[in-house]
Amino acid sequence: MAAWLWCFVSWSAVAAVVVQGGDITSLYADLLQDYFKDVRPSKTATEPAEVTLSLGLRSIDFDPKKGALKINALLKLTWIDYRLQWYPPSYKNADTIYVNADKLWLPDIVLYNAMAPTRDVVNALATVSHDGHVVYKSSKIYSAICDAASSSTVHQCNLKFGSWIYSGDELDLVLDDMDKNQTFPYVDTTDYVESHFLDLISANATRVVKYYACCPEPYVDVQYTLNLRVKDEK
Repeated sequence: MAAWLWCFVSWSAVAAVVVQGGDITSLYADLLQDYFKDVRPSKTATEPAEVTLSLGLRSIDFDPKKGALKINALLKLTWIDYRLQWYPPSYKNADTIYVNADKLWLPDIVLYNAMAPTRDVVNALATVSHDGHVVYKSSKIYSAICDAASSSTVHQCNLKFGSWIYSGDELDLVLDDMDKNQTFPYVDTTDYVESHFLDLISANATRVVKYYACCPEPYVDVQYTLNLRVKDEK
């Protein structure tokens, strides 16, 4: 066998062993060693990062006299980060890992009409799949002001979520296409704990795209509408 061919075969065999022997530690190192979390996960400057948003209600506290709303909710954000893709057979068939969210790019989604700073209850690890699909769930307490001036016994509360920095050309916010058989489309109430003094009459969400006179680019937000009724107001 020619010397060059022997070297090639030997190198290939060693390379195959190294690839097949990659472990989870190597996977984390390979993914994050040149990863810059301040950079949007878009392949081009003109391609927006598409972020899917869903809100899961846990509990609601409402003061009808002040119109003050406080909700405990699970915010779920999903997106594709092409920099976090790998070939599972190269890492002992690992197809999913869990990463500290502080190490990743995260969508800067905030509640625009917050009455007080949003409080984080639980910030879990982000789930990353081998195809770059990222799921980040965080339990939060949001405070907002509702319509307290209405003479109706049903109080309408609006929650407006969007990116604090990015325009729609940079971050496209979309609603999670949930199971339409659930009680309220686009609002997850699976873990909702009903209040003894408050009825959740309805809940819905709408994706809104706005253009302003100052700027040519669109701005996207998601607006949730909750209709509440205090039980002694029936």
